[in-house]
Amino acid sequence: MRENKYKLSKIKQLKREIDILWLRAVESTRLFDARRASDLREIKINELIELELQIQKEIVYDLNTNGCDIDKLTDLYIKNNNFDKKIYEILIKHLTMNYTPNIKAIIATIFLMRNSREFWPVLIDEFLKGPHFGSVYDDIIANILLNTAKSQDIDQIIDIIKITSNPSRVILLRVLRKYRNKNIAAANAIENFGSDENLRDEISSWK
Repeated sequence: MRENKYKLSKIKQLKREIDILWLRAVESTRLFDARRASDLREIKINELIELELQIQKEIVYDLNTNGCDIDKLTDLYIKNNNFDKKIYEILIKHLTMNYTPNIKAIIATIFLMRNSREFWPVLIDEFLKGPHFGSVYDDIIANILLNTAKSQDIDQIIDIIKITSNPSRVILLRVLRKYRNKNIAAANAIENFGSDENLRDEISSWK
């Protein structure tokens, strides 16, 4: 457990260093300094990738000791319908960990491929942790919510669209579209969101 915490802390540190080095490379007025920052950033990215692979192996080990039989996380895409509830509970636990968006996207895709309604509260919390720029993770979570949302969730979806700046909230608009003829709150929200410059193109495309 202590080793895992160290790796998560190291991931956070590497992500911060990669961002700093990117800014240094972009803003530097000297070509030598820009190249040096770019080279260092490449080294840090490779360290991050190696750390991601180590963590994925640990997740695979966790799953295999609980009845799975996989070599890598993406094997779950093929065997997704053959696991009992315990495996998905382990996966949802890992989804909430402070892994990189790349790892979380792999795990989230597994939930996108099944009915994940039972994990609705966790998925909402994960969406609200965003945005995770440079990753498809937020889009995947938004699509899971889109696929599993019910009419009773409309007010919650409206509130999330209002309070978050996450670009993937555009996907959540489609929940309102799905229920606009049955739910007055959904219809009214669509009309209100039509004036939002970040949402109106999506809404206009429905007409």
